[in-house]
Amino acid sequence: MSCYNCNEKGHRKRDCAKLGRNGQRGNNRRELGSFDVIIEMDWLSKNDAAILCGEKKVRIPLKNNALIIEGDRNQSRLKIISCIKARKYIENGCELFLAQVTGTVPKEKRVEDVPVIRDFPEVFPEDLPGLPPPRQVEFRIDLVP
Repeated sequence: MSCYNCNEKGHRKRDCAKLGRNGQRGNNRRELGSFDVIIEMDWLSKNDAAILCGEKKVRIPLKNNALIIEGDRNQSRLKIISCIKARKYIENGCELFLAQVTGTVPKEKRVEDVPVIRDFPEVFPEDLPGLPPPRQVEFRIDLVP
């Protein structure tokens, strides 16, 4: 016997500890691809948080300051903590800071970046002249009827 809610063995869905009141899912951590959806609306409204959709920001007032959570501007998928975990930290008096570290990617590839060229430098000339000039290719396949 296994639970249809949490897929753990040993109990049924109606006895699942991960369900909240009235058989509904509780405030469990949910894996999200990004944080375009806010799942803790009750807590945010109780704490007078402002959601700025156009700017992709959430502003949560703290004692004399505010915590501002900014959306990811370069559309990469970040690993973030859940709203529930952030709420617990705030309730325990912790100050939270959100940081996004992005690496710079060189815009132009260098010869040293290509693994084959890096492993066999004696085969390739120092200065690669570029693509060969355009020319007509004489190639055909004769089909037998």
